[in-house]
Amino acid sequence: MEDPERGVEGPGPGRPVKPKAKDESSGRWTIMVMGRVGKVRSFKVSPRVLFWTLLFLLVYLPVSIFVVNQWVELRREVKVRQREIDRLELELAKAERTLFKFQQHVTLLESYINSMEPGADERAARAREETEPEGEEDPPESGEEETPAPPEPVVRDLVDVERMTIDEKEGAVQVSFNLTNVAEGEEPVSGYVHILLTGEENGSPWWVVYPRGEVGENGIPESYRKGQPFIIQRFKPIQGRFSAGGGRGIPESVRVVVYDDAGRLIYNEAFEVKHAS
Repeated sequence: MEDPERGVEGPGPGRPVKPKAKDESSGRWTIMVMGRVGKVRSFKVSPRVLFWTLLFLLVYLPVSIFVVNQWVELRREVKVRQREIDRLELELAKAERTLFKFQQHVTLLESYINSMEPGADERAARAREETEPEGEEDPPESGEEETPAPPEPVVRDLVDVERMTIDEKEGAVQVSFNLTNVAEGEEPVSGYVHILLTGEENGSPWWVVYPRGEVGENGIPESYRKGQPFIIQRFKPIQGRFSAGGGRGIPESVRVVVYDDAGRLIYNEAFEVKHAS
C-alpha cells in the first residue's frame, strides 16, 4: 500500500523503503598482502592510478636506457680524443726539439761560412767602432808608460758557466763546462765561445786559445768569430783540450770569453788550474 505522507510502503507496517547509497569503493581494486600467519594487510588502488603508473614506467625505462647509452658512448669518444690529443702533443714537442736542433745547425753553418769569408774580421771591427761612442782620447803624459787597453765591458745576465772541471796532467789540460742561458724570457742565446789557457814563462805571460785565434795585449781574443759558435736554449756542454808542450810554462788559469753574434762581450771569467801534488 502506498502511503501518501510517508512514501513507499515498507515490508512491515509503517516502515518505508530507503534508497541504497552508492558504494564509492566499488570501482577500486583490492590488493592483499599476507605476512606471517594470521596477518593480512589489504589496500585499495584505483585502476586509473595503476594505469598511469605502468604507462610512466613503460616510457621512463626506455628513455633512461637510451640516455645511459648515449653517456657511455660520449665518454668513450672523449677518452679516444684525449689519447689522440696527448699523442699530438708529444709529436709537437718532438718536432719543436728537432726544429731547434736544425736551427742550431743552420746557425753554426752560417757562422762558419761568415768566418771563412775574406774581410769578415775587418767588417766586424768597423761595426764595433761605429757602435762605440765618439770621443777624443787624452794622450799619455810625458814620462809615463802606455798601459794595455782595458778589457771590453761585459754585457751581463745573458750566459753563465756552470760545472767547470779542469783536468791537468803533465802539461795537458782538459776543460769542460756547461754554458747556460740565463737571459730573461725563453729566447735562445747564440754567439762564440773562446777558452784561453794562460800562464807565465820567464816572467812573461803566454796564452793559448781554443779552438783557434790570437790573443791581444789585454788577454782578449783579437777575432771573436774564430771562437766556437754556439746557440743555447737552456745549456750546452763545452769542451776544450790543450796538449802539452809548445815551449810554454805551467798553466795557471783558464779564462772563458764569450761573445754574442754582434761581437759584444757577454762573459769573461778566469778559473784557477789546480795542479796535482
